[in-house]
Amino acid sequence: MTNRDEPPTTPTQFPPLLIRAIALTTRATTQGYRLVRQNPTPYTWQLLDITDNTPIHTAESLDDIETWLDT
Repeated sequence: MTNRDEPPTTPTQFPPLLIRAIALTTRATTQGYRLVRQNPTPYTWQLLDITDNTPIHTAESLDDIETWLDT
């Protein structure tokens, strides 16, 4: 029997897409953008200006967002 107050003994596994989205969100923020995922479908990714939320770039994948941030 385990105590509910004890921390889990194994680390939580996060999906790779979530880790990548968090990393790109951080990167976008340092470059002056906000990365959001649009709802409802199609679930596109959008970079917004961090100061006034003006749409800057919309893409279908995180690969496209990363490419745009590289330029």
